[in-house]
Amino acid sequence: MMKREKAWLKAIADTEKTWLKAIADAEKACLKAIADAEKAAERAWLKEVAEVEKARKKTEAELEKAYKKVVVELEHAQRKALAEEERERKKADKAALTIAKKCKQKETHLDENTPL
Repeated sequence: MMKREKAWLKAIADTEKTWLKAIADAEKACLKAIADAEKAAERAWLKEVAEVEKARKKTEAELEKAYKKVVVELEHAQRKALAEEERERKKADKAALTIAKKCKQKETHLDENTPL
């Protein structure tokens, strides 16, 4: 009977050893799966962050371009307004000079016709 008991004890020990190894392998596989899932989640998050950053930079570039366009248009409008003001000033100066010449001519004409 001792042989039988020894055989049973050995079978039980072998089974227990097999189960412990299976449990250890399963735990190891679970830990690896968890680590892989965490890495995949981190990669996905980093990818999303990169896409958001890319979109932000693109938006900033578009805003900068639009701002520069508005500045150029504003400068053009200012130059145009200044040129128009200069033309109007020259017209006014010319008109004032013409009026002054006419007034001077009338004064001279009056002086010539006035007896002393």
